[in-house]
Amino acid sequence: MAQSPRSQSACESERGHSRHRGYALRRRQLAHYAFMALTIFASQRKLQIWCESLKIESSHARAILMGWHLLRLSGKAMQSQDLNHPHVLSVTRTLRLKVKSEAYAWLNAAAWEVNQVWNWAAQVSEKAARPCTGEPKWLTGFDLNNLSSGASEHFEKIGADTIQRVNGEYAQKRRIAKRYRLRWRRSRGPRRSLGWLPFKAASLKRKGCAVRFCGKTFRVFEPERLEGVRWKQGCFAQDAVGSWWLCLPVEGTG
Repeated sequence: MAQSPRSQSACESERGHSRHRGYALRRRQLAHYAFMALTIFASQRKLQIWCESLKIESSHARAILMGWHLLRLSGKAMQSQDLNHPHVLSVTRTLRLKVKSEAYAWLNAAAWEVNQVWNWAAQVSEKAARPCTGEPKWLTGFDLNNLSSGASEHFEKIGADTIQRVNGEYAQKRRIAKRYRLRWRRSRGPRRSLGWLPFKAASLKRKGCAVRFCGKTFRVFEPERLEGVRWKQGCFAQDAVGSWWLCLPVEGTG
């Protein structure tokens, strides 16, 4: 019996759908086998050699290697962590304690001396990086410390530890900015720089309800926050209002 055109078209469409389903199944199987082969090759560290032996294009080889690295990272992230040994993270936070106004005159004078050291480091570093004759040299914090040895005798407020901190901070900021010279620190005028007095951790001592630095005693608000605290190198910083703050980085577990 001859089939109608409609039934013939339905049979052809059904056969086409079955072929497409078969193709999709084969593609999934091939993808699975390719993934397993990639895993085996990569686990044996032969993936790059395999790509070179088949003369795969460099862009395709990089794509395969990148895909494998992503798979490895995702696998490591999905691994179960040991709950009996939780990881303890060390978090650094900064204590900001306001200094009482009786020490503002001393801090302003010390900040002026810090600005002089900063400007000296800027001038010396620029001359060394762009000399008139000879090879240029990029000065580090260690080089600036050697050049400024003995300079504490010419300052009344700050000592050698503060000078070394200023030199190290300038060298680090200059290396990050990749510039011959950073901006000058101005001590007067409408565009003056806010006061800044860095120090090392050993230079600041606790004395009762106050702290002592460079032979000067500073009283702060909320001194009980310093109980049982071990601080790192910090600074005295001035805000736009003119108040001074003691900034102490401390470590804690989180």
